[in-house]
Amino acid sequence: MFDTLDWKPWALVGLGAIWGFVFDRLARLHRPESDSGDYWTRTVEWCLYPLATLLLLSWLSHSFGAWPGLYSDQTAEFAQDDIVRYGLLAGPFIFWALALAFGFFVKPASAESAHWLAGGVGFANTRHWLWWQVAVLAVLLGLGASPFDGLDTPPYPAGVWSVLAVTALTLAGIACSGGRPPWVKAVAEAPQAQALAKLEDWPGLMVAANFQIENLANWTAADAPARTLPDPSAQGLAVRFEAMGARGLAPELIEAVTALMRREPCGGDGYGAVRVVFGPDDCGQTESVGLMASLLDRQSHTVTLIITPQGADWLVAQLQGWLPESVQRIVALRYGELPENAAVWVADAEILSDFLLPKLKDSPRSIARVGLVVWWRLHDYSGVMAANLWAITRRLHRLLRMHGREDLRTLALLCRVADDAQTDDFVRRLLPHAVLPKTYVEPRRAQAVALHVVHARDAKAAARQHLLLGAAAASMAGKWPTAIAPPDFISADEFAQFCGQTVNGLTIGGQLCPSPDRAGARLLQIRPADLLALPDMLSQGGRGIEGLAIHHVGIMQPVNPYMAYKLKGLTKTKGFTASRRLICAESCPAIIKRHLLLGLNELPETRGGLLDNALWKQDSVDETLNYLARAGKLSKEEVRYLDGNNRLAIDFEYRSRDTPDDQYRPLDTVGLKLIKVREPAGGGQGGGIRMRLDPERLLIKAYPGRVFMHEGRRYRISDWSCVEDVVRKGELDCRLENRARSTWRCNTSRLYGIKPLDDSAPVAIGRQGRLTRLAVELSYAEEVTGRIEWTDDPCREWMDTIQQSFYIEAIANDKSPIKTQAQVLRLMDPPDDASALPSLCQALRHVLPTHLGIEEDALAVVSLNGESRIGGEGLFGIAIVDLYPGGIGLIKAVHDDSAFWLDVLQSTSEWLENCRAEDLRQHPIALAAGADQPPQPQAALKVLRQVLTTA
Repeated sequence: MFDTLDWKPWALVGLGAIWGFVFDRLARLHRPESDSGDYWTRTVEWCLYPLATLLLLSWLSHSFGAWPGLYSDQTAEFAQDDIVRYGLLAGPFIFWALALAFGFFVKPASAESAHWLAGGVGFANTRHWLWWQVAVLAVLLGLGASPFDGLDTPPYPAGVWSVLAVTALTLAGIACSGGRPPWVKAVAEAPQAQALAKLEDWPGLMVAANFQIENLANWTAADAPARTLPDPSAQGLAVRFEAMGARGLAPELIEAVTALMRREPCGGDGYGAVRVVFGPDDCGQTESVGLMASLLDRQSHTVTLIITPQGADWLVAQLQGWLPESVQRIVALRYGELPENAAVWVADAEILSDFLLPKLKDSPRSIARVGLVVWWRLHDYSGVMAANLWAITRRLHRLLRMHGREDLRTLALLCRVADDAQTDDFVRRLLPHAVLPKTYVEPRRAQAVALHVVHARDAKAAARQHLLLGAAAASMAGKWPTAIAPPDFISADEFAQFCGQTVNGLTIGGQLCPSPDRAGARLLQIRPADLLALPDMLSQGGRGIEGLAIHHVGIMQPVNPYMAYKLKGLTKTKGFTASRRLICAESCPAIIKRHLLLGLNELPETRGGLLDNALWKQDSVDETLNYLARAGKLSKEEVRYLDGNNRLAIDFEYRSRDTPDDQYRPLDTVGLKLIKVREPAGGGQGGGIRMRLDPERLLIKAYPGRVFMHEGRRYRISDWSCVEDVVRKGELDCRLENRARSTWRCNTSRLYGIKPLDDSAPVAIGRQGRLTRLAVELSYAEEVTGRIEWTDDPCREWMDTIQQSFYIEAIANDKSPIKTQAQVLRLMDPPDDASALPSLCQALRHVLPTHLGIEEDALAVVSLNGESRIGGEGLFGIAIVDLYPGGIGLIKAVHDDSAFWLDVLQSTSEWLENCRAEDLRQHPIALAAGADQPPQPQAALKVLRQVLTTA
């Protein structure tokens, strides 16, 4: 191109490199993780077509002799014109430089939008592999700038050479755009580890902040034996996790994710790959789901559907923290329209049933977009939620079988539990898959864990703030990385006000750790469902912090005295030998009717199809179809087809005649017609409706003055006096409640019409057969005389004693009792003390919610004092009653498990041995169901000693 070596072309390349470097640095300042891939991708998009057009025109002009100078400067006319010659050379550089400058002022796009060009190769978050392409172009540039002395090859055209130089500079920019590499993060963690070592001792910090700390248990660091990942794919996935910044993921979890991504093994029903993972909380579930969603989005442009029991917004925030480039594409589904460009849908099971499934039935294209289904914290669905989810999973499975992808993947995540929880049977019932491959993640503690109870030194003086919120603020003031799970009784507004407060010059909300695995200290409320899983629940705390020696956990003193007793036992035992029994029923008639109607509205189906695709039991399907057809809710049409043996077969296709209404059906209900609790002054979604409930459970869920939470706000039920009037009207009123109170109903229970279930027979258990178990059906009625109010938080709305109020007139549901099922534990001989059985019932009300996977208001423990009879004989003992109409399968799930009932009674006996009567009488759980009969622990203990093999 040039008669002699010319420095001007290389000067343009040098100036272009400096220009690109400066604007790349500026672009990084406005992007998360300093990833400027979208900036360079936009530059390519802007330059591509204009420069390609110029090259095409130059070739055409050379071919037709129109303007040879545009293509080459060899002609005499243009070779001596430096302005034209260097103008042609500089043109592409000028256009490229302007594109970089204008691109800086454009709003940054998500990094995901640049993956088509600025993606990664391999498993690391780097694009340095592009330097090989830059090197090849650099060689061509060097050869093109020389005069090729001694060769007949014509010089390189000026315009083409400069476009090649611009291309090389752009590729160099993309190669350097990958953000902070892992080694930069590792270097950044070193000062963090040094800062943690200088922190004040956490218990001492809390004492200095006017809190009392009671240590309950200490677990030492206990890493499992080191394991290698022999599978190259698993090794590559581990590198990806490292590039994300995820630390300490168990190799079992990585292998499970690898197998699922390869669709190994298949679920056994010929459709989709399935994997069930049992592991401690926060052991890497969020990171794993996030990475899988990202990979599937890039590889096949599919959507990941995550179903969570609650806290969809919280889970979205967790996933966004691990996938900052996809923040806008991870969404929590709401009632409305489906987001078209989302890569991850997060929904609770109620949204799935009432909104997403009806939407998907009209959009097969959306069904085909789903590539991964994740059942998040499946163990939280025990009880009535599991009874509903059992049907919802089958409705979803049916749509996916009909219109979904063959490469669908399903992942179920559960906590680790002991063998007695029968989790295999629980998962088998809940998920509609023939084969469920399982992975068990061993707990690994990279650091010690200390469990403390936090007390207020002076509750009245500290009443300006809730106990755990005040403790969290004190922890952050001491510069401890802190996470907090807001207690159930704290409203969203109260927590938002707390997050807006300032500590160390920054807002609390901006300093809170997003999850316990990235926190040095954690504060939370322990619920009955959490107690027996507590060691595994806490084991991964601080996993993501380099250099953390001890992860501290602060909890509130539980309201339930049995839970407090079990927690104190951790000082010696360090764990629990039993787990909470998870309950999943298959045959609740009301739930089958509800979801079969909804399912047939989504997709008409034959009886055989319901059995094959929905995987419902034959007897349940037949009974429900016949009932709904007789009620005129279904239409059926005869269809003929060839069966597997090529023989003509006849079946009926069923369709729902009921058009689904806009009524939402919460998972703690079972019926089709629900009572609405409405805030007259409220509005918004649902027209001010704050709760829906089954009419049979009106006195249980909506007694006058009850305080409940709905979407982060606290409400109180308005006064009412007649069950029949409310049921006829179908509505109740409620109002906002500003005080953090918990309420219990004061009630007396009545049982009648007791008779054994068809498949149940008396079985003697315990010492010398002194106790007999029997499953029965009965009618349950109760009379509510008032309510008890107490605060869960001693630092807020402090009450020295329980506040009890009585209604002017008791409210009863004798005219509309609950027809349900119960487990009877019958004594051989009546007790001598009349207070023994009522006291035993009061004690079991504390114990059962911890050991049995069911909500506290879903069962009643009623004493049998000889008034009820079976076979002409009076019944003495206790009845554990399922408080849902028809029963949700609770009794059938555990009625024949003698070992479970004996373990529960043994745990109750051990607690009562160490329980003072004064302690039990001060707690509302016991008083609410027997305010006129103060509990007598010793009388109950005497009965237990008589029936237990060991006492």
